[in-house]
Amino acid sequence: MRFSYSLFLTLCFMLACCSNKSSNITHESNSDPRLKGSFTLYLLDGDRYPGEPVPQGADLLHGWVILKQCSVKSLATREKLFKALDDGIDQWRGTPIDCFNPRHAISVETEGVRVDYLICFQCQNYYIWEGDKRVSGGMTTAQPRQTFNRILDECSPTN
Repeated sequence: MRFSYSLFLTLCFMLACCSNKSSNITHESNSDPRLKGSFTLYLLDGDRYPGEPVPQGADLLHGWVILKQCSVKSLATREKLFKALDDGIDQWRGTPIDCFNPRHAISVETEGVRVDYLICFQCQNYYIWEGDKRVSGGMTTAQPRQTFNRILDECSPTN
């Protein structure tokens, strides 16, 4: 059951990302599995690469230091984050850049399955992790960074 549900989450994300109509999708029915369960938005230290010394007391997300984390309870805010990311994915055109300095991440945990979206708006790419395994990724524009930063600025780390 765990594999099929996590595969379902990944496929839903990929379909949403690949659809030219993803920006027109409404989540009023709350059918998007990315919006369910626990939802955390992160600010990461994209300048410190995994494998480098970790600052004492630092928490990591797939090797990157977590600078700030905010629990997102509002469905509307969750929708804004994924709509911004989906729109960035739909709008991306260009040549992939071989770098990855993620400064933003979203973590969604539903029914014991944790899916993390680590995003590097500088290099315009993202990776999707399921548990400790990287399972997917792709390209995005830098445009969603504004939405992510605004929501991070407005949230309290203890929410």
